[in-house]
Amino acid sequence: MEEIISIGRADVFRIMLLVFAVIGFFFAFLHAASIEMRRVSSLNKLEKDLFWIVAIATVIAVALFLLTFGFADFHKINFPFGRFSTDMGDWGDFATCVTGIFTFISVLLAFNAFKSQQLALRRNSFDSIFVQLFAHHIKLYEKISKKDEGRIFLDYYKELEERINDGEMNDENDIHEVWGCLKNNSDKLVEYENLKNYFKYIYHEVSIIRENEESGLLTREIAKKYVLLIQAQMNNYELICYLLNQYEYYYFGQKGLVNKERQKNYYTYLRKNDFFKDLNQSSSFENVVQQLKKASRLGDSGPL
Repeated sequence: MEEIISIGRADVFRIMLLVFAVIGFFFAFLHAASIEMRRVSSLNKLEKDLFWIVAIATVIAVALFLLTFGFADFHKINFPFGRFSTDMGDWGDFATCVTGIFTFISVLLAFNAFKSQQLALRRNSFDSIFVQLFAHHIKLYEKISKKDEGRIFLDYYKELEERINDGEMNDENDIHEVWGCLKNNSDKLVEYENLKNYFKYIYHEVSIIRENEESGLLTREIAKKYVLLIQAQMNNYELICYLLNQYEYYYFGQKGLVNKERQKNYYTYLRKNDFFKDLNQSSSFENVVQQLKKASRLGDSGPL
């Protein structure tokens, strides 16, 4: 005789509660996920995997539940793992287990959303700080360029080019002499000091970007955009002066007590962000750049 399943009011209520709870959670999850997808360009791999696991598991669970209680013969089918139970107590235990899993996943997603929100706030804060840094960067440059329209960069280049043509650019001492050529010129002393301050400020700007990238606040792509924004303000004459400054500072900065390992790490970061890429690609500056690099004796461990 065919077994007849009897479902009372309490069972009906539990069935409805379970169905609405599962469906409600599913749509709530979809809504939360859609908001997150709109907020960021893409989800990371873990979030995508969790989303599809929960979505598929929810659809399967609801489908099996409805099949078991909606079709009289479904629960009689022998699957490799056995039959589906028509005991509401078993389904209640299953619902409790599933709810626990969903709760755990929800906590993970909520924690991840919290971290993302905090990261976004920190990035917004960094954006504001960088805007202020860059505004001061422009002011320092204006202090140099307001007199003779920044001719000091061209003066340095001509001095460098002349010494190279005369065969007087052979080592770090020659680099030191070129960098100090304007120091003893009373008419250029103020510009010389402003230039030193300007280049020092660029070092600190790039270092701040680097520190925030290493801390995880900035991605590799975003950090490079910030560095190249600084570089984009400099023409090739300014870039070659900064290169000269970096070589000279490596040997003679801080009275010869520069932390050379830290400087090399800074140079590595400049290369990583293509800071001197324009110089490397310019045929007009190729000879001066290569002779300056050769005289520095730093090879590929330098800024180029």
